[in-house]
Amino acid sequence: MGRNQPAHPDQDRIDGVDEHLMARVGVSVSNSGADEFRALAKKLRQAGRKDLRTKLRQEIRRAGQPVLNDVKSAVQSLNVKGTGGGGVSARRRFNIERATTARAKSAAERRGAGLRAAVARATKLEQTARGVRFVTRSNQMPPDQKNLPRHLDSEKGWRHPVFGDRDTWVHQKGGPWFGKTIKRKAPAFRKAVLDAMEQIKNEIES
Repeated sequence: MGRNQPAHPDQDRIDGVDEHLMARVGVSVSNSGADEFRALAKKLRQAGRKDLRTKLRQEIRRAGQPVLNDVKSAVQSLNVKGTGGGGVSARRRFNIERATTARAKSAAERRGAGLRAAVARATKLEQTARGVRFVTRSNQMPPDQKNLPRHLDSEKGWRHPVFGDRDTWVHQKGGPWFGKTIKRKAPAFRKAVLDAMEQIKNEIES
């Protein structure tokens, strides 16, 4: 996680995997695995082995895609019903306004803007020099909806005004979709990443 990204209040260790859920969500391979990943990335840069850097990224993407698909499916299968709060219209407006080309704007106008679909689209697998993680990108949600991925992951749910009417509020419930799904898949994913790293290390040394 970045230094200024607050963690989920129920932050926990998942079988050696750090789990966080907030406006941005992050799951790293493990502390020791992250150290090895950074060391390997540095060695590849120093060796000028762009080919192996690309290969490592591809292997990690291949290992993480099934997990990412399951996380997206989990949030889209939540039993959350719209309550006329105006969120869909706000998300569609936001997507249209942030589009930078006519084609992107047209796609945003046609694309559904339901909450579950929006959160699923914002959920990604990221690879950086610091490690590998799954995230839900808050910058893909309107400013006043950045915390919705977190609320959606909680059975306690959240309250919001109906169409902005501060005198009329409704309560919506979510359910565990992020950490629960990744926890189930974490051991196999972590092993696949570490295996890919070991293969790349062997290729450097051969």
